[in-house]
Order: sequence, then structure tokens, then C-alpha cells
Amino acid sequence: MHKAMHGVECIGSLASRELELAAEFGCRACGSAAIVYPDQLYDYAAVRCRRCALVICTLGEFRRYAEEIINCG
Repeated sequence: MHKAMHGVECIGSLASRELELAAEFGCRACGSAAIVYPDQLYDYAAVRCRRCALVICTLGEFRRYAEEIINCG
């Protein structure tokens, strides 16, 4: 029961942070949140903006960011 309640809190927390996270993750140059994954899936490979091709972060950084979101930051 406690785990289920924690899950509900987590979902609510994610929903309330949706706009904040969207603002945090986006291309600094054009504002797009669409990305292109690197061909080689190494932690140091570049994740790029789909619209303007600016390097947004490394794949390792992107994975840690995604894990943080999944774990409710």
C-alpha cells in the first residue's frame, strides 16, 4: 500500500513539474525539445537538437536527466 501511495505522489509530482521540466530541457538556440540521439551510444556522444543541430548535452548527461525525472527529481 505504501508503495502505491508513493507512486501516486510521484505521478502527481511529475505532472506538477511538467512545464518546469519542459523549460529546463530545450535547445538554448531555438527552444525545441526535439532531440537526435547519437549513432554511437556512448556516454560522451553528443545529443543534438533536431531543429538546429546544436549540441544540447552528452548522452550520459541526458540519461542522468531522464533518471532524475523518473525518480521524481
